[in-house]
Amino acid sequence: MADSFYQVVFTGEFTEGMTRKETLARLAELLRKEPAELRALFHGPEAVIIARTSLAMAQKYVTSLNQTGALCAIRERETQPIESPPPSAPLPSEPAEPRAAAAETEPSTPAVATDLPAEPAAPPEPVAAAEPPMVPTAPAPAAQKPKRPSPRTITPLPGPSDITLSPLLCANAGGVPGGMSTNRRDWATLNFTDLKLLAAFKSTENLDEIKLLLFPRSNRRPLLIEGNTIAFAQFPGVADGKLFATFRKFLIMIYRSNPRIVLDHATAQFMKGAPPPQFAKDPVILISDLHRAYTAAPEQS
Repeated sequence: MADSFYQVVFTGEFTEGMTRKETLARLAELLRKEPAELRALFHGPEAVIIARTSLAMAQKYVTSLNQTGALCAIRERETQPIESPPPSAPLPSEPAEPRAAAAETEPSTPAVATDLPAEPAAPPEPVAAAEPPMVPTAPAPAAQKPKRPSPRTITPLPGPSDITLSPLLCANAGGVPGGMSTNRRDWATLNFTDLKLLAAFKSTENLDEIKLLLFPRSNRRPLLIEGNTIAFAQFPGVADGKLFATFRKFLIMIYRSNPRIVLDHATAQFMKGAPPPQFAKDPVILISDLHRAYTAAPEQS
């Protein structure tokens, strides 16, 4: 019976604001390759970065690779089991696990047949017969780019506030591979793949004020971070100069790192260009309403 395995492929798209040259340099540093070896990846979509891995490892690879600016996707394949898969070297950021490197089992560019069949022996003299008519073959369908799933959104569900949902405050935040540093002793880092819900809001009319709520799966209480305390320059392709534009790119980067994350509806509209949502009351009220709506929503398939 065939076993399932997963590939990580380059979609042909780049993070908004990142140039091809910057992305190539970051990708070469992550994969420990020379830029010239990876330049062929940018000729089109469906270039294989990782040819064979588990789903869990493929998700980790996509998170790391997306932060270089080269947007990647996971593709499921089937193959007959092999006796001894080739060893892999560790990722720079995760020494204990295989690093993202050009796969040895498949080329990193679209596959091209290179093994030609041996020349056949001379056929016997043909016998006079009617030649069959030529039947035109249908052209192969054009390859399609993988479609990015639409974000799942919820609207806060009003009700009583729950003090047990009081947020954990972060004085500032910076970037780490696959997530962010919260600079808390009880919660040093947060991986973007651990997030279940995200929301942003303004509590005043101050132009330099915006807040971020991050709901981890592994903790009931969310993290509350002031937008102007986030070190945006530590996240590839995010820093823009203007707070709202930079903050919007930051939210998009988190969503692309974890497409299964649920978004507050008003926050999703802000990510598309709308003004940031306003909420001047105690944030515990908003958190309780979001938690209530998330709990009441049907599970993702």
